[in-house]
Amino acid sequence: GLSVSLFDPLEYCNGNEVLNAGYVDFSWASTVVINVDLNVNEVFNEGLVYFSWASTVVINVDRNVNEVFNEGYVDFSWASTVVINVDRIVNEVFNEGLVYFSWASTVVINVDLNVNEIFNEGYVDFSWASTVVINVDRNVNEIFNEGYVDFSWASTVVINVDRDVNEVFNEGFVDLSWASTVVINVDCND
Repeated sequence: GLSVSLFDPLEYCNGNEVLNAGYVDFSWASTVVINVDLNVNEVFNEGLVYFSWASTVVINVDRNVNEVFNEGYVDFSWASTVVINVDRIVNEVFNEGLVYFSWASTVVINVDLNVNEIFNEGYVDFSWASTVVINVDRNVNEIFNEGYVDFSWASTVVINVDRDVNEVFNEGFVDLSWASTVVINVDCND
């Protein structure tokens, strides 16, 4: 199967505009690993990006990164495992667009440490996903705000919000209808 690794921090430091405003298709890939790190601006923005039916997708966004998967269409539907880690001084990830995780088997999203605006002002679809785990922790601002988030018919949804987090699921529409199990934990200066 196809294995893709992009944006090695030693090779792509201080990069601007990577795979933007176009069509990128990883659908049916076996393993896709995307690492965006260290002073990178605008990655996979304003276009169409497909991960549908991929087996494993891992996306790591870290350290002084601005605008990743924004203002476009991103499709993880029917993917087996999707892991998204957003950490340390990151601004605007999956904002102002359409993001589909529908029918995915396992979706894990970790947002931690000085992160601003994730999954905001757009449409995010987790409907019919088997397991969705969202962890938001430490100095995070505006997650799933001012848009439409759909967890309908998902089997298990776990949302953990902890330590100095501001504005989660605000000023929008969140649909948990017909989900089997929903656990939301909010703790410590939120």
